[in-house]
Amino acid sequence: MLDSGQDGTTKFGRARRPDVPQPESEKCCAAGNRAIPMEKFDMIDSAKTRDFVSIVAREISTGIDRALAYWLGRIEVELVDRNITTAQREAAIEAILREYKRSLSRDELGMASA
Repeated sequence: MLDSGQDGTTKFGRARRPDVPQPESEKCCAAGNRAIPMEKFDMIDSAKTRDFVSIVAREISTGIDRALAYWLGRIEVELVDRNITTAQREAAIEAILREYKRSLSRDELGMASA
């Protein structure tokens, strides 16, 4: 039984029986002159949810990539610097690692100092 909406009749002009519940598969809502089954809305909602999840996953992935590039880049700069000794290089990398660990223990989100 497809309800055309306003006047309590079915799509075919027959009176809708108020005492008979409408099956889930036949529930519709009006959109212009056509009735769209509720299942269509479920499909649309699930597509939007998948899109939203994909966007969030991409943002998280991008953030992880940027963080890795930042920390590894800082370490790489110390590794290739020919103006410092091996001991200074080791101390610089240890300082970067301490800063990284300190940034993980903070409750606030933000960038580490450069």
